[in-house]
Amino acid sequence: MKKLIPIFLMLVLAFSCKDEECKDEYCPVGFKCVDGVCEDLSGNCPIGYEGEDCETTSNAKFAGDYDTDYTGTGGLANSGGNTIASVSTVSGKPNKIRIDVSLELNADVLGTALDLPLDVSIEGEVDGDKYYVSETNLTFEVDGLPVPISITFEVEGTKISETQLNSTITFSGLVLNGTIDMEGTKQ
Repeated sequence: MKKLIPIFLMLVLAFSCKDEECKDEYCPVGFKCVDGVCEDLSGNCPIGYEGEDCETTSNAKFAGDYDTDYTGTGGLANSGGNTIASVSTVSGKPNKIRIDVSLELNADVLGTALDLPLDVSIEGEVDGDKYYVSETNLTFEVDGLPVPISITFEVEGTKISETQLNSTITFSGLVLNGTIDMEGTKQ
């Protein structure tokens, strides 16, 4: 019995000394969590960092306000205009960005033309020079319709140069299908 006590104490210490910053962090295959950051087991930069010494957050290169022209296709073919899209980093999440944008959509919903003002503030993931927002749902209350309209969309984008971002928003659902193509130039 005396021999089991040291083994028991070692097990208790091993489990109680886990990295507290990693308790809520999920790392994909090939990575491990160290101090709350997913580190690449092959020696590359951790997720969300880049540069020669992994000193730069991946999201920093996207931050800024972009003068953005947009056009629609499909059920959004009559949509278009100019707006400011603001992209900011998310504190403590080096591979995430927040996009704030307002669009005036002219939608063909079940054969009815509707104006849908789209004001969104959404978080996206960064992967190299690409960014994306997973499937997101919004619900609109529209005058004259007895039920709210639910819209599902996804965003994919690319950093074309130091000053230009291009995005595609794809809408899909029972009442609205179409895309909005956006070209933004950093102010």
